[in-house]
Amino acid sequence: MHLQAGEWALEFRDGDLWHIRAAGAEAVERIYFALRDENWGTVPFRIEGLSHGAGPDGFRISFQALHDSGGIRFQWRAVIEGKAEGTIRYTVAGEALSAFRKNRIGLCVHHPLACMGREIVVTRPDGRSEKRVFPRLISPHQPVLDIRSMRYGFAQGREIDIAFSGDIWEMEDQRNWSDANFKTYPTPLSLPFPAGVQPGATVEQSVELRLVHSGAVRQAPLGLVLDAVPPEPGNVERLHRLKISHLRLEDPARLAEAARWNLPVELALELGDEPERQLAAVDASAAPLARVIVYRRGEPVASAVWVQMVRARFANVPVLPGATGHFAELNRNRASDFSHGVAFGLHPQVHAFDDESIMANLASHESMIETVRSFAGGSPLVLSPVRFAPPGVEDARLGTAFGAAWTRGALANFSRLGVASATVHSVKAVLDAPPLEAVFAGDVPQ
Repeated sequence: MHLQAGEWALEFRDGDLWHIRAAGAEAVERIYFALRDENWGTVPFRIEGLSHGAGPDGFRISFQALHDSGGIRFQWRAVIEGKAEGTIRYTVAGEALSAFRKNRIGLCVHHPLACMGREIVVTRPDGRSEKRVFPRLISPHQPVLDIRSMRYGFAQGREIDIAFSGDIWEMEDQRNWSDANFKTYPTPLSLPFPAGVQPGATVEQSVELRLVHSGAVRQAPLGLVLDAVPPEPGNVERLHRLKISHLRLEDPARLAEAARWNLPVELALELGDEPERQLAAVDASAAPLARVIVYRRGEPVASAVWVQMVRARFANVPVLPGATGHFAELNRNRASDFSHGVAFGLHPQVHAFDDESIMANLASHESMIETVRSFAGGSPLVLSPVRFAPPGVEDARLGTAFGAAWTRGALANFSRLGVASATVHSVKAVLDAPPLEAVFAGDVPQ
């Protein structure tokens, strides 16, 4: 189940919260309830009475859970709430129904390996604060003890504050056991274990996440692909309410029509067998041009000779080479004229199409952009077009809260990474989907 709480996007699965993200980056990998027996075995539970309500900005989930295995009987009730202001709270209240011995009972939090080397501000139970660091090398012992709350950055301009109640928490480095995360768990291991639990014994705990804005980042100029939506006054008015700086046009014969949207045009120009004749037919005065992206049929990246030919035709407009297909085409064909910039497109569904993979693929943007800058230098980097699905494929998820969450993450990445421009989705896709329209109408999270 995909959920949204303000800028937070996450998944609920079998009682657990997974992949809690904002601004295109994962802040928490997982939150879950665990009962570990005296041999550190995980006692399974079954969920009953699941109730949930969710909207574009918040959610509430409640359920009962029962552990009943090997003589251990323990029940608990969970309430999980996400609110538009950027808080997520997971609360549990449990009771033992039998006598047993345990090593741990309670809520655990997994922090992703991307946290390595990041500073943590830890608040102790007595209110004192101390700065620690997620270790890069595997820590043999707990890197952080006696935690009441913690705060750390996970994306440029974003921090997460995690408050714990009902016990004392500490952190261990899960890489000691080949797990790819850091885990914060309740009940210090310095206390004797296993410990006896009597019928009627209770556990009440909560973990609350809060998104903290720690600084402003320049928003990347955004555009949409101009498809068949007509430039009628109502459509033009709606588009101008969005934070759109340009429209991408892939048919130069429609320049005069595109001008009726009253926005600069990013012209995607594919040269064929008669490039001189094609260029002569383009009416450069028909619409204001933001830039011209040059493609050459049969070439993965338009070579310098074609870029310079087009540049001679559009003397006062940035003209840059574009890569066809995937990022791989640009990465394997790095020779062109990048003096005005370089453009490439992307989508997250090349090898996998499930929801979890689509969200996880947001993390690839930073490596792509860093790689291009390694050979294009300081030239402007233009992402165009950015799609949710392969070309020609309509994916209904784009128009849902899930598609909006992916879009928020992508736009936040592009701003955080300082791209010169990003053309994301089409006019029709955005105007037909209220969740997407809301993304482009608001301040894009950084």
